[in-house]
Amino acid sequence: MPPRSPSSDASIGELAWVFFSPRGRISREPYWLGLGVVFFLLATIASVMVRTAVIETGPDGDMVLRMDEQGTLLEILAFGLQWVMIALVAKRCHDRGLTGFLSLLTMLPLISIPFVIFMGIGAGQPGPNRYGPAPNSRPPRRGPSGPSDRPD
Repeated sequence: MPPRSPSSDASIGELAWVFFSPRGRISREPYWLGLGVVFFLLATIASVMVRTAVIETGPDGDMVLRMDEQGTLLEILAFGLQWVMIALVAKRCHDRGLTGFLSLLTMLPLISIPFVIFMGIGAGQPGPNRYGPAPNSRPPRRGPSGPSDRPD
């Protein structure tokens, strides 16, 4: 296997940060892209769960839905995706100058969808805020025409 370049390591680290860390800020584009990945995976999990579920008649004549071991694994994966959604929404809250604890609203059924849409529509605060620099800001150039880290 060829060695990874530093840029690929940075990309993997950035993806891990986007999907798993609730810290920092993200703009609308990576927010919607990340949510698209989450919703696609949730739909896939739901589809597999429906296809593997077994409907039986219980002793009292009621219909019973039974999941096998695969269903338990899929439920664990779905729970993990809930964390990814919380991390994405928390960073979006931070971009808008709000506390990340509001991302817990994604766990409330009637509130989650309108809240996720609301967080994705509005623009973030321009410039740095208490949660970090603006997500689309770039560090100053280094080198002959920019600031240097070397002491004088």
